[in-house]
Amino acid sequence: MTKIFAIMLFTLVFTSGQTFAEELQTNVKYISKSAVYVDAGRINGIEVGDRGTVIRGIEIIAHMEVIFVADNSASCRIVESKTPLKVGDQVTMIVEKPVISLDTTSSNTPKSVITPRVKTDTELIARTRKELTNQFSGRLGLQYYSQDNLDEFDNDFIQPSYFLRFRIENIYGSYHSLSLRMKGRKNIRDSNLHDISSSSWNNRTYELSIMFDNPNSNFSYNAGRIIPSQVSGLGLMDGISFEYKLHEKYQIGIFGGTEPDYETSNYSSEEVKSGIFLTFDNRNLQGSRIRTTGALLGVYKAGEIDREFVYIRNSYSYKSKTSFYQSGEININRDWRRDKSNNTLEISNFQTSLRWSPVRAFSLNLGYNNLRNVRNADNRTVADSLFDDALRQGFRAGCIFRLPDNIRFSINGNVRSRSSDNSSTYATSSNLSYTDRRISLIRFNGRGSYFSNKYSEGLQFSFSANRNITSDLGAGIEVGVRDYTLISSSTTLRNNWLKLDADYRISRSLYLFTFFEASRGDGVKTNRWMVDAGYRFR
Repeated sequence: MTKIFAIMLFTLVFTSGQTFAEELQTNVKYISKSAVYVDAGRINGIEVGDRGTVIRGIEIIAHMEVIFVADNSASCRIVESKTPLKVGDQVTMIVEKPVISLDTTSSNTPKSVITPRVKTDTELIARTRKELTNQFSGRLGLQYYSQDNLDEFDNDFIQPSYFLRFRIENIYGSYHSLSLRMKGRKNIRDSNLHDISSSSWNNRTYELSIMFDNPNSNFSYNAGRIIPSQVSGLGLMDGISFEYKLHEKYQIGIFGGTEPDYETSNYSSEEVKSGIFLTFDNRNLQGSRIRTTGALLGVYKAGEIDREFVYIRNSYSYKSKTSFYQSGEININRDWRRDKSNNTLEISNFQTSLRWSPVRAFSLNLGYNNLRNVRNADNRTVADSLFDDALRQGFRAGCIFRLPDNIRFSINGNVRSRSSDNSSTYATSSNLSYTDRRISLIRFNGRGSYFSNKYSEGLQFSFSANRNITSDLGAGIEVGVRDYTLISSSTTLRNNWLKLDADYRISRSLYLFTFFEASRGDGVKTNRWMVDAGYRFR
């Protein structure tokens, strides 16, 4: 026994620092403007600097590198990409692991390490192609929310609900995927002022579509209840969208369909939507990316023009240091719309944002947007004085400091104004957080904010702490206070709250989350409670 122990100790001492590349299969779970997040992290062995290969269908579409790791996720930067990534794309991570070697030479002498052969791109594609066939992902959950009002009105509220998000990738190897997203809920109210009333179940389907996306084909489509991905703000549509790749950097598309009923989410043929778009996407190996989308869109109701407009979107990013985004809508006024506005072209929505991070420890954010109420077929007879189509614009700015010892500080501010109103709305906030990873993952967060508008002004402060008690169980506590003044009556009110929450991962697929919140103060005496249980499809 002593001899075996000595051999083991000898092996560990003389093999330290040597690694080999081990593969870990995961997928893209979220995409931000500056990073791609994968559904695996520190507990899976991933570390900063590990490499990843992204595969869609049978084609390698990107290479990336890990820049930040949490327990259950990792943030990656794109090193090289042939096409934009999507949530659900398969990722093969190359994770560094220790190698056992019996080399007994001096530690100052380079050691000869035998590493497993890294699979070729062809082998990775063939294996991933098979694994992605009929792959299920998504989540099924049940929620129960209860609000108990302890004041004299006793206006209690209960809401049971369910939600389902489900996706089947590459059905029988056909490059077709099926997506379903729906939610149902029932509101039950109890009040001393009225008879007990409850609504029937309100079931809504937000997405039910089938998509064809073959990485080796220039043609793709998405049919069913969809949201055209190339154009934001158009909303849901029961119809079909076609896309065709004209060139490696250029893509053209067309879509058309009807808008579902907003009240019930049922099918409706009353309002028709259609459009055509062109996208330019250029990404290079130096880490920069330019993307531009231009679209001509039309919405028609009962055979009349509801709205016609041009949509323009531009974005630029360079590694994780700089990102810029801009979008705008220009109304094309014809028929009754021209008579109402006296203009053929009119800007109705414009927004832009800039993020600059010269070093990892600091980033600056700037933004501007303006909005103008848009007339449509339903409100075209409303008087101008009631419709209020004045320009509303806002500016915002903020910065984030990443300090040593996992301390993060941020401050933000924004101001909004109307051209028809001299009063402006102001809001500022600051946030300080600290994460201790040495013993157990503990997070502390303090937040303060101030707001002022035409009707009220006030302050709000909160503090929260969260801890991973075990690898599967987390708990948190939050306390806060809100002081605000009603300007019309000079009345000052104060509210306080205490919130407790817990998150338990029962198994790889099953989870449970619950919280309890008690609010007390001027005119407020309420307890809220919610439990959320669900199953994650893998």
